[in-house]
Amino acid sequence: MRNKVNSIYFPLFIAILLLYSCKGLPPKQWDSSQISSPPDYSQIDYWAAHPAKLDSSDISPSSIPNNPKIKNVDIFFVYPTIYWDKKSDNQWNAPVDDPAFNQRVDASSIKFQASIFNQNGNIYAPRYRQGHIK
Repeated sequence: MRNKVNSIYFPLFIAILLLYSCKGLPPKQWDSSQISSPPDYSQIDYWAAHPAKLDSSDISPSSIPNNPKIKNVDIFFVYPTIYWDKKSDNQWNAPVDDPAFNQRVDASSIKFQASIFNQNGNIYAPRYRQGHIK
């Protein structure tokens, strides 16, 4: 009897889950005019972390001595997508030149994730046009 009940409710659960997930799609069609300009990685401002600038990836716990000397290993770190603003429902990609959004990236992913590698190498984390999490 238990398997029979599970076989009835499981498809219903999947159907509800699929319908609910469709609710989160951006409401507007793709609009290429809303895409920000591509990042210019030759400019230091388009890097969330870079050995040539002081950034959130340089933070270390006080118990670990910080060694600012350039290391022999380069670490390329791509932070996870955190672009989820409700006000940006009509914009599919995060602009790479938005100071407030870049600060949020620096204060979260770069500070708490990328910084773990700073004693082992030079951290490079490019700013990129993240897709909206929806």
